[in-house]
Amino acid sequence: MKKPSYVLDSFAVLAYFQAEPGGVKVKSLLKKASAENVPAFLSLINLGEIIYITERKMGRDIAENTLEDILRLPIQIADRRHSSLPSSLPPLSPWWWAALHVYEGSRGKTGID
Repeated sequence: MKKPSYVLDSFAVLAYFQAEPGGVKVKSLLKKASAENVPAFLSLINLGEIIYITERKMGRDIAENTLEDILRLPIQIADRRHSSLPSSLPPLSPWWWAALHVYEGSRGKTGID
């Protein structure tokens, strides 16, 4: 059986840093993970989303400080070691491509048309 772990998303980490109600749960989870030596993960995509949102709302300096703070937390950033995990799933880009065309009401065009 696999060892338990936690996977955080961008909004959980943002709640933690912005002292939102859900941030209290995240703080508790991180303490528990650290005390019990249970890994907590954050995807590189979610890390980028956190920095993007923070910079747009609060500026570059705060975003850079937030990145430094995240890297000090007991969170492992999922990197290329984890990148092959979703390879068994259908590709995501066609879904985004289709959703954009539906949303915009346009006709789709691919490189193979």
